[in-house]
Amino acid sequence: MMFKAQEHKASIVKFTRSNPEVQHLIPNEAEWETVKVMERVLMPFYNHTRSVSKDQPYLPETIEIMWGLNDLLDNI
Repeated sequence: MMFKAQEHKASIVKFTRSNPEVQHLIPNEAEWETVKVMERVLMPFYNHTRSVSKDQPYLPETIEIMWGLNDLLDNI
C-alpha cells in the first residue's frame, strides 16, 4: 500500500530543491520513515472517521471501528 507522502516523495523533493527558501525542509531518510509510520497509523483513523461521519452511521459498525482503532493503538 502506497501512502500519499511516499506517492509524492519525488515531487516534494523536486519542489524543495528548486526553491532555495524551503531547501532546508527536504526530509532525510529517517524523517521519511517517520512519515511512513505516521501515515500507517493515521490512515485508519481517517478512513473510519469518514465512515462514521455519514448521515446515518450504524451504531454496531461504529463500536466495531472504535474497538479496531483501540487495538491499533495498543499494537503501536
